[in-house]
Amino acid sequence: MNQQQITDFLMGLGNVKPFVASEENGDPEISWGDTFYYIVDPSGRSPKMPFATIVIKDYVGFDEASRLNRGGLFRLNADLGKEGFKELFGHLPAEHEAQSGRFDYSALDTFLPHPVYAQYGWASIINPSEKSASQVKEILLTAHKRALHKAGVK
Repeated sequence: MNQQQITDFLMGLGNVKPFVASEENGDPEISWGDTFYYIVDPSGRSPKMPFATIVIKDYVGFDEASRLNRGGLFRLNADLGKEGFKELFGHLPAEHEAQSGRFDYSALDTFLPHPVYAQYGWASIINPSEKSASQVKEILLTAHKRALHKAGVK
């Protein structure tokens, strides 16, 4: 799956607003080109936190474990919450620090705990392929449903 296919899938779920960080928007330079997906409630408001993101580069000094700067890579991230995270990885987000050595955060096309936000229930995958597309969609559906619930959108 490419970034456009992911965006198209999310937009098809409804109540989703993508936001691409840019200089024109006054966003920090490090985030330019990254995409953030928010739930939009019926009044047009969005929560402050996205439920999914696509990042296209390492955040030097903060988030480098995925090694996205190898070229041509992106990482899809999704908020699964405690239960979704445990179902996918076999441990709770709060237990992740003790489990983190089990994961190669630079592996391609494999769902992994988010290298920085695992403790909050986030999962990630670098350059998902058609092979993982159905699981990507399931993960995004989970994140979307959670975000709708949190935003009070029915």
